[in-house]
Amino acid sequence: MESKPEEVTRARFLAAASGAVVLLLGLYLCRLHSYLLFHSIAETFSLVVAFGIFMVGWNSRHFLENKYFLFLGIAYPFVGLLDLVHTLAYQGMNVFSGLGSNTATELWIAARGMESLSLLMAPLFVRRGLRLAPLVLGYAGATTLLLGAVFHWDVFPDCFIEGQGLTPFKIAAEYAISGILLVAAFQLYRVRRHFDRAIFHLLLASIFATIASELSFTLYRGPYTSFNMLGHYLKIISYFLIYRAIVYTGLKMPYSLLDAGLRRSRKELQAAHAELELRVQERTSELEATNEVLRREMVERGKAQEALRESEELYATLVEASLTGVYMQQDGRILFANERLARIFGYDRDEMIGMETLQLVHPEDRPGIREIRGKRLRGEEAPNEYEVRALTGDGRIIWVNRRVSLVRYKGRPSILGNVADITGRKRMENELRLLSSRILSAEEKERKRIARDLHDGLGQLLGAIKFRVESFLMGLDGNRPGDNRATLEEVVTLIRRTIEEMRRILADLRPSMLDDLGIVPTINWLCREFQQAHADVSMEKTLLVEERDVPDELKTVIYRVFQESLNNVAKHSRARRVRLSLLREKEALALTVEDDGVGFDPNAVPDPAEGNEGIGLHSIRERCRFSGGQFELNARKGKGTSIRVTWPLKRAS
Repeated sequence: MESKPEEVTRARFLAAASGAVVLLLGLYLCRLHSYLLFHSIAETFSLVVAFGIFMVGWNSRHFLENKYFLFLGIAYPFVGLLDLVHTLAYQGMNVFSGLGSNTATELWIAARGMESLSLLMAPLFVRRGLRLAPLVLGYAGATTLLLGAVFHWDVFPDCFIEGQGLTPFKIAAEYAISGILLVAAFQLYRVRRHFDRAIFHLLLASIFATIASELSFTLYRGPYTSFNMLGHYLKIISYFLIYRAIVYTGLKMPYSLLDAGLRRSRKELQAAHAELELRVQERTSELEATNEVLRREMVERGKAQEALRESEELYATLVEASLTGVYMQQDGRILFANERLARIFGYDRDEMIGMETLQLVHPEDRPGIREIRGKRLRGEEAPNEYEVRALTGDGRIIWVNRRVSLVRYKGRPSILGNVADITGRKRMENELRLLSSRILSAEEKERKRIARDLHDGLGQLLGAIKFRVESFLMGLDGNRPGDNRATLEEVVTLIRRTIEEMRRILADLRPSMLDDLGIVPTINWLCREFQQAHADVSMEKTLLVEERDVPDELKTVIYRVFQESLNNVAKHSRARRVRLSLLREKEALALTVEDDGVGFDPNAVPDPAEGNEGIGLHSIRERCRFSGGQFELNARKGKGTSIRVTWPLKRAS
């Protein structure tokens, strides 16, 4: 039994609502566990959406007449940057030392002010040109001034006072931002005819959700209160709505972002064309009346043919300029294909005419596509959109998204389809899955190591202390002072060893020396620890850098690279000599670790996503890449191993 459209819509709505409830419940559970975790997730979501808006707006700037989306695409990355700094400055994050709740609140007001003004100005550019360079420079300058006002000059008005709560300026600013957003909603309503109806409703709902969020932030008393949590919930909803309006629509249904006026003109042109054809048919029936009537009808027909020609040229332009491949097939063979379709599959356009469409599908997916096509031609229910693997002319495998509909051409059923290449998106999804697997593997390995250290070290020492204390208590009953003193001395010795073991575990997690003394003393300490544990390995160490030469954000990375490299030397290399160096080379920092061990084949290093091995080397590589460094590995069996990493240093302004 086929489902009715309203039943399908209701089911989709219920599924979406259920997913939203589960997501919000998950966020609430995160909040119960750690408010900082909840806050970081909420702000990270808005940051991802902000840069998604930039990607859609920027990459569609050449074909969108409506510059509203491009304007927001320029504005939201800077809003997201302020939100990122707000997240890092939040009370409890301990990223910026000596800061309280006031700094994070000031950054919140700065970000929301920039966002509300951007939404207010964006409708002005629906039909107006946009100069990108001045706009980008303007937003960059405004962001720099706001950050300077908060961190450097300290001239931003206080927004939160510990022990008192929100300042009058903070509350007034929230109401002012809400007022600006109301005006922005009115401005958007005035130009609604230039937007797709669904997109307009989502944008308007996003603005009102932001207003509700701002109003809730006028009521909280501290950074971890319920009204603060409610405000972040509403912000998540607001960003989800604008994500659905711009990012999701831009990727899933790019035609919905095209100017509404263009689509309306196309419909009017189609109506005019149909009406004109009807008039031609009516006039043709009167050709036998008089020559005068015949002359007039010929003139009318000439006009109709000219309009038809212009209409066909317009349709051909729209089809050829489409961002997706367009084709029509009949009896399983291609009757028409635009140039974009030919480029996607790597053929000449003429080669594709008459080609079987299944020839373009991966052999393993052909049975499913054949079944879908058969159902559609028989009038049965079949999906109108699906993703499938495809084959190009040179044998490459790509992923495409197909949207098809059943039409009639020359009185026979045909299939009209659109094809979009989504190989890049699929590759990104696979990379994200691989990265998640690596993170989980590394996390599980670290947990296992800490558990082993606690069990084998602290656990056994505490058990020994317990045994000695029990012996001491038994000695009290026997009244043997000399034995009691010896037992207590053993307990003190065990307690001292327990403290040393605890310090060792803490040093493995993160040595306090790195924060207290800096990277150079920490590396010296690490080398001494290695020498004590591996006296049979000689070490040559060259540290020709000053503490001020090493940026703070690189100190932890450099320490971890040295630590993991020495661990690899100890575990795998069987080396007799190791050389370490940290040098400043012109405008770069250079780190080198070399050993004369057994070496290995770099091409045979296992992928950590497929097992538990190879995490150390991948960890070093990933740390270097994410910190902006260039990683080089030279290794051969029997020839030792060399790791070199260079980081460019920023020039002082």
